[in-house]
Amino acid sequence: CMVAFTGDMLAASSFLEKWKVQATETYETLMEQTAVTRLLEQQGFQFSLLNKIQNIQVESMNVKIGLVSCDEFNFNWIEEGLKLGSFGNAKILHFKGGRHHGGHFNRLWSQSRKLISSQE
Repeated sequence: CMVAFTGDMLAASSFLEKWKVQATETYETLMEQTAVTRLLEQQGFQFSLLNKIQNIQVESMNVKIGLVSCDEFNFNWIEEGLKLGSFGNAKILHFKGGRHHGGHFNRLWSQSRKLISSQE
C-alpha cells in the first residue's frame, strides 16, 4: 500500500485518523493494509478502477483516492528486475524488509542506480 496526499491536509489528517481507528478494530495479518482496505470498502470504493480518482467522505470532508499500479509506483521485485536487466515502467522502487540491512541494501542500491542510469 502506498499513500500520497495532496490538497486538503485537514481531510488527509481525518482520513489518517479514521485509518488508525480502523486498524485498532482489524485483527488480521498486515493489519495496516487490511485496515485501509476495510475503510475504503465501507465508503463504497471501487477497487477495480485503476488510475481513476474517486471521492470518499470522511468526517463530512471530501477525500480523493486513487489506485495506481504497483508495478509502476511501488515496484517491489528489485532482485528480479536486476536479473532481467529492467524495472519495466517503474517510477518508485520499494526497498523493504531485509533489504534495509547494510551490505545487502548497499549492493542492491548500487546495482539499481547503475541499471537506471544505463536506461536513461
